[in-house]
Amino acid sequence: MATPERDRKVLYVVVCAAGPARDAVRLVTAATDRGWDVCVIATRAAADTYALGLVVEAVGVGLPVIALPFWSSALDSHPATRRSIEILRGSGVRVLYGDGEWTPHAPGTGETRIATYPWHRALDEASRAPASGGSRAAGG
Repeated sequence: MATPERDRKVLYVVVCAAGPARDAVRLVTAATDRGWDVCVIATRAAADTYALGLVVEAVGVGLPVIALPFWSSALDSHPATRRSIEILRGSGVRVLYGDGEWTPHAPGTGETRIATYPWHRALDEASRAPASGGSRAAGG
């Protein structure tokens, strides 16, 4: 029996060139196991502005957006990084950043963090997000 359109849960996963992107299948598998329809938008490093544009538009139309970042403590130490997180949060984006969520890795050690990248946290957050046309957006 077909699921009525209004009852469908759709998760849009936007991934770019960060290390964990190659393991986004973990998120997709977990989401489909939980009953989500999943759409993946994957970009190359040169097209990260496309991914950013999709996320910005999702915020603009009122979709719940969950961001799960991946960067080093060197990038994290720059004031623009913290300002960007605050701007995103102020726009309604749920940024999974900080103790108990996701924390930056030491420069040059990102590869060691890929296997434990907390995709499940983004999915858990999407499951808790208020419905907005049945769709959610999660980034990685």
